[in-house]
Order: sequence, then structure tokens, then C-alpha cells
Amino acid sequence: MKDEFIMVHTSCESKEEATRLSQGIVTEKLGACVQLYSNVESVYTWNDHIMNEKEYILNIKTKAILFNRLETFIIENHSYQVPEIIATPLVMVSEAYGDWIRKNTA
Repeated sequence: MKDEFIMVHTSCESKEEATRLSQGIVTEKLGACVQLYSNVESVYTWNDHIMNEKEYILNIKTKAILFNRLETFIIENHSYQVPEIIATPLVMVSEAYGDWIRKNTA
């Protein structure tokens, strides 16, 4: 179904935080799968300073209807003052994978 599924992207400062968030998201059924990417370098502006930091990226496959709950969970459990929370619609998803996401999310 169009616009039913999304991938939510967030970043973390440590592997421990990324793992904790990933496990919490799957346990709470806010995402069916979380992929954790390491060794990412981010360059950004924070408090008028150019920052260059190592980060861990999480890609969360979930249902669009769960975005607000997932956003709240990330904000409440994240160390960043302003965590990155970006959702991208998954326009095409195989039927079997879509069924799996539905089965493994709230």
C-alpha cells in the first residue's frame, strides 16, 4: 500500500547508544528492523561552530502510522539535544517484506 511504510533515519554518538536505541525500538515494536551503520563521519554546525564527529546511523523500517510514537521514543531516549529524525516513504516494498513489517510492529 502506498505510503504505508517508511524508513526513519537517526544518528547517535556511540555504539552503545545506537545499540540501546535499536533494541528498544524493536522490543517496543516501533520498528520491525533497525540497521546500524558505524564509522560515519558527520560535519555540521552546532552553536555557531563547525563540528566534525564520528557517528552511528540507524535506519528503522516501520509503518508510517507509528512515526509519532517512534519520534517520541527517540527524543525521550536520545542523548542529543536535537536528535536527527527523518522519515522517508518506502514507495515500493515487496509483498512478503511488507507483511513481515506489519507482523513485527505495533
